[in-house]
Amino acid sequence: MRKLLYIILLIPTIGFGQKFSKKMEVDSVVTKQGWVIHLGDTVRLGSGKKDDGTFKSVKGIGWMDDKNNTGHQSLANGTYYVYQVLNDGTFLIRRKNIYGVGNDKLRVYYEQAIEFEELEIPDRYKKKETATNATSRADELTKLKKLLDDGVLTKEEFEAEKKKLLEN
Repeated sequence: MRKLLYIILLIPTIGFGQKFSKKMEVDSVVTKQGWVIHLGDTVRLGSGKKDDGTFKSVKGIGWMDDKNNTGHQSLANGTYYVYQVLNDGTFLIRRKNIYGVGNDKLRVYYEQAIEFEELEIPDRYKKKETATNATSRADELTKLKKLLDDGVLTKEEFEAEKKKLLEN
């Protein structure tokens, strides 16, 4: 009977005593923009995009309730380092603290944070703004029309240039 009691008490202790699965942790993660975030990298948060200035995709880690567990405005424009990278679309960051005091552990949902511009990505990974050709085509057409009206171009030349411009 005593052995049975020990077994009954030992099984839950072993079951709940398991450590965090290392399968969840990875060394680095790649975002859609091609930015590779490694363990130990320094990241910078932008500003919160909710109406009250809090973050949509940065959450606090700890014992606080959900109301206080959202990314507060005071976290904005702070520099943090990545201390854990997980393969569930998040990484954990901590404020660089010279005193070693405080609990500024945060979970960042990085794809959402980049989408909402709450996480500042390096310049080389930002999307390049390309100039649209629609305005330049319109400008070219107005120039061609002006040349036609001035008599520099004939109607056939104007139509040929217009067709060539619209095909591109």
